[in-house]
Amino acid sequence: MCGRYYVDEEMAGEIERLVRSLDKSIWPARRRDVFPSQNALILRSRGEGLSAEQMRWGFPGYNDRGLLINARAESALERKTFRECIRSRRCVIPARGFYEWNREKEKFRFERKTGGTLFLAGCFEEGKDRDCFVVLTTAANPSVLPVHDRMPLVLEKQEIDDWLLDDRAAETLLHKTPGLLKAKADYEQMRFPFV
Repeated sequence: MCGRYYVDEEMAGEIERLVRSLDKSIWPARRRDVFPSQNALILRSRGEGLSAEQMRWGFPGYNDRGLLINARAESALERKTFRECIRSRRCVIPARGFYEWNREKEKFRFERKTGGTLFLAGCFEEGKDRDCFVVLTTAANPSVLPVHDRMPLVLEKQEIDDWLLDDRAAETLLHKTPGLLKAKADYEQMRFPFV
C-alpha cells in the first residue's frame, strides 16, 4: 500500500529534464508530504512528449464513499475500475520517497539508495469535476518487506517511456519487482511500561 509520499524542491531539475516545460508554480518550494485527496504533480504523455500536470490523488470510491488511492498492479487489468486507465491513461508520479508503517505503527521512509527521484507507476481518470490518479502497488521487495507486504510499483527512469507509451511493455512492467531502496525509521514508537 502507499498512503503517503513526499516531494521536494530538488526534484524539479530532474523533472524539467524529462518534460518540455515545467511550470514552477506547481512545484513545491520546500519538502512537503502528499496525502490522499490532495493535488500532486503527475507525468503523462501528451502529443509527442511528456507533460507535467496537477491531479488529485484518489478515485472516488464506490457510491462516492471514500477514495481509492491504490490499485494492485497484479490485478489492475482484471478490475473494471482500473482496466481502461491501465490500457490508455497511464501516468508516473514523481516522489523523493514514500512512507510505510509496520504493525507497531512505526513510520518508515523509503528512498533510492543513490538519492534522486522515485518514479511511481500510476493511472488516471479525466472527469467532469476533477482529474484524479491512483498509485499502483505490488508485492514488497526485500527492503520494504520487513515493514509492509505492499509497496508502490517503482519504475526506473529508463522505463518511463515504456510505461507511458508502449502498451505491451507496460503490461510487462505491471509484474516487475522494484529495485532495493534505503529504509529509515522516521520516528520510534514510544513504549512506556504500565505499573
